[in-house]
Amino acid sequence: MELVSPSIGFGFDVYSDVYSKSITRAANKQLEKPKSGFSFDVPNEPFSPMATDLFLDYKSSSEINFLGTKSYANQTDKEENVIQIHPFGKKFLLKDGFVFENRLLPFFELQGAIFFGIEAERFPSEFSALFQIGKNEDWSHGDAPILDWFYLSSDEWKQFKVEDVLFDATFGLTRSGIISFKSPPDITKNNLVMPKGSFWICCRTKSNAEMASVVSGIFMNAFSASAVLEEGKLHDPVLPAGRVQSFEHNIPGILNLVQPIPSTGGRPREDKVSFYHRISESLKHKHRAVTKWDIEKILLNEFGWLGYVKVFGNFGNESFLEPGVIRIVGIPKIEDKSSFYQPKLNPGQIKEIEFS
Repeated sequence: MELVSPSIGFGFDVYSDVYSKSITRAANKQLEKPKSGFSFDVPNEPFSPMATDLFLDYKSSSEINFLGTKSYANQTDKEENVIQIHPFGKKFLLKDGFVFENRLLPFFELQGAIFFGIEAERFPSEFSALFQIGKNEDWSHGDAPILDWFYLSSDEWKQFKVEDVLFDATFGLTRSGIISFKSPPDITKNNLVMPKGSFWICCRTKSNAEMASVVSGIFMNAFSASAVLEEGKLHDPVLPAGRVQSFEHNIPGILNLVQPIPSTGGRPREDKVSFYHRISESLKHKHRAVTKWDIEKILLNEFGWLGYVKVFGNFGNESFLEPGVIRIVGIPKIEDKSSFYQPKLNPGQIKEIEFS
């Protein structure tokens, strides 16, 4: 509410000036006529209104057209907008009157997702990250979820090109490993749908979210290294996390080195009985998977974490399979024998066997 008359309003802004001028006039008058005495007319005090009730009759309307072909009719001088509330931020649907998205509510085509932000002044041309995967107690038989990778560009999620995912040693985040990316040129960090100050990457799936792994850690600037073993010296099959702390020779520009997860691929020392047993099997199958026995022994020797393998195929009595088709059933070794649990291969181990 705004009062337009009188221009001085209730007089609070001019009262001090009027009061000062009235005293000045009275003082000058006394100087001219000392015997007249000092007297001046006190100006009226500012008016202080008090209201008991205030009623406003106000009506306003606005129209925003979400049809792309008619968005030119939107009034830009009013600076109106429609804001979507997202889980980690917000998104403005209008810019200069033009509609960027015609959905009133945000739509997320996913069953599960993981977001991680990278704080940096400039985004590197390539980057690698180590994903530490924990055990998913809800793993069941089925295919691993199909993962899609996205990056945030000016409040819009854009999918990585297939060729921009350089390699994925996690088999779709089903086991710990390194994923290397080629950076998109239009990735930005001053966005509203996610917290500002970071470049944001998202991995999401539309199906089989219950089969997704538990990501317990993400470590940037990751690389892998292979151990060079000395002959005649006994080595531990697994290096615990944190054992590797520095390079043999310092590398300029690298301030710190961290080994967040235990090493993989190592095996304990082979005794004579195991050695003769393995050599006897190798001489029999000669690394050629012809029979189901050959397949079983080759897989058990190749993957140390397998405890039992059974192969089904149209080799004899298994008539439920067509010729040329085999089925492999694997059971992992039980690591913790103090507490029984249902041994089953996770999707990453199954993928590793498929690609072997």
